[in-house]
Amino acid sequence: MDDLIVRLKERAQQEGRRTDTEDLVKPHVHPPLNNEAMDAVEDQLGFKLPESVRRFYSEVCNGGIGPGYGIVGLAGGARVDGDDDPVEIYKTFRQNDPREPSWRWPEHLLPISNWGCAIRSCVDCSKPHAPVVRFDPNPIDEGGNWDKAFNPERPSLEVWLRDWLEGELSFEEHLAVWSAPPPDADDANDAKGDEVEGA
Repeated sequence: MDDLIVRLKERAQQEGRRTDTEDLVKPHVHPPLNNEAMDAVEDQLGFKLPESVRRFYSEVCNGGIGPGYGIVGLAGGARVDGDDDPVEIYKTFRQNDPREPSWRWPEHLLPISNWGCAIRSCVDCSKPHAPVVRFDPNPIDEGGNWDKAFNPERPSLEVWLRDWLEGELSFEEHLAVWSAPPPDADDANDAKGDEVEGA
């Protein structure tokens, strides 16, 4: 991961390329956290962070760069769209919601990036390679199955960050996924067209 750290540090210095939305919202890159601060974050969460997560926050920066609106900082780091600290978001999301009995935020799933429209990229801290999971609540109706709001985004945080650096994980890709028609919608439209032609 050493080469990735170097490239991310370089990207953090490149004005206009720190996030995918720098033309909309100017990011504020915060300096990395020291080991004591990282240990304190883990104490608050109640679990250890994967090595790649710790290295990003302790060697690259405490948020302000990355896909979408950028990675949100820990312990007073960069904020996105008025977001709270990821630790506080995690604790809030882990609580039950009496209005949504089926609501359940997975344990060890830490939200680190905000795409807007309540969509977040999250790191599964229960696994050493830190898979990235996308949380999108928009398709879920009241009383619906919240498990469907969580979907794999990248197999690891390293892959997620590398793909972003290579231009293979962008805000445009996110918009394309979010605005895509429901599965089989095209097939349904084709079927309707066939019916009209056969009428």
